[in-house]
Amino acid sequence: MTMKKLLCTTFATALFVLLFSLSSCGKITPEKPINQAKERGHEVPYSTDFVFTPCEVADTTALFVDKITNKGSSSTWSFSNEKANHTPLALKRGQWYHLEIVLRNASGSDINAQYITPEQAALHQFFFISRELKDEAKKTYRTIPSAITYKYAETLQLEGKRNPIGLEGAFYVHPNATPDHFFLNVVLVHVLPPSTKINRTTNSFYPFDQPARTMGTRDLELYIPIDLQ
Repeated sequence: MTMKKLLCTTFATALFVLLFSLSSCGKITPEKPINQAKERGHEVPYSTDFVFTPCEVADTTALFVDKITNKGSSSTWSFSNEKANHTPLALKRGQWYHLEIVLRNASGSDINAQYITPEQAALHQFFFISRELKDEAKKTYRTIPSAITYKYAETLQLEGKRNPIGLEGAFYVHPNATPDHFFLNVVLVHVLPPSTKINRTTNSFYPFDQPARTMGTRDLELYIPIDLQ
């Protein structure tokens, strides 16, 4: 092979490699969208502890509370996938309670931290709805006027707003709440994009007892039987 042919062959090979490299670099592999309904990014609670402690509150807004001072002994109501809890929780009318919720996996480990990362905090909110049993045989419930008010205690931010999650907050039982026995329907919503926790019509978060049907799926839903005193 002459020197001229050798140089031409070498040049052609180098040019082919360069063009192939540029072509490969130019390709962008699109990210696979996350199916939040299946790939939630956290463990689903296996058991849950609800810790109610009588308290006093200060610096409250319509949705949040800034200061909670415990004033008595705590009562814990627990639920697990293995064993339901039908024992009523006794609460006093006209009393504030510091509510702390602990989510646990099947091994009993606290998994709350998985729900307050920036990504997950933007997708989760607890709601508390007052209901009464409509049909005991069918286990169906009807919504009643709220017997309680709940204020969120988290200080995390979402889109420049204080972000309600609900793992900690203040729980008030209305002085004239009826009936004496009702069920507190606790719902932990996992928002499925493009839905958000913020109501785009009002540019505000949804109230503690009004989850939007379009928000997403539910990581947790249970009914706590309440006896009012």
